[in-house]
Amino acid sequence: MEEGKTEQSVGFQFGEFMRVFRKVVVKRFQERETDITLEQFGILVKLMEDGMQTQTDIAGAVGMDKSAVLRIVDVLEEKKYVERVNDSEDRRKKTLALTKRGKAKIEDAGKLFSTVIEDISAGVKESDMKSFMKTLGRMKENAEQL
Repeated sequence: MEEGKTEQSVGFQFGEFMRVFRKVVVKRFQERETDITLEQFGILVKLMEDGMQTQTDIAGAVGMDKSAVLRIVDVLEEKKYVERVNDSEDRRKKTLALTKRGKAKIEDAGKLFSTVIEDISAGVKESDMKSFMKTLGRMKENAEQL
C-alpha cells in the first residue's frame, strides 16, 4: 500500500462506522421513545459514571463546547433528569447531579444502547473484538499524545 493510504482508509472507515452507528442509535431511541437524544445520553452516562461534575468538566469529557452543553443541560434539567447543585466552597460554581429520574432514564436507555452494540457486533468473534478494542485503545492513546 502507498504511504498514507492506510491512515486515510482507517480514518474514513472509522468515520463511516460512526456515522452509521449514530444513525442506528438515534433510530432506536426514537422507535422506543426514550425521550432523550444521543447527546443527552452521553452527558447522562458521564454523570452516572463519574458523579457530580461541572458543565465545563462535562464539555471537555464529551468533546462539546460549553454553550452546547449548557443548552443540553437546560433540557435535561427541565425533564428533571439532572439538577444543578451549589458548590459549598464557591457560591458562583454549580455542579450537575443525576436525579433518581435521570438514573432510571439512563438505565433504560443504556439497555437499549447495549442492544445496539450487540446487534452491530453480531458475527464478530470475541477474540476479534478483544483485539479490535486493544488496537482502538492504543490508537486513542496515540491520538491523545498529539
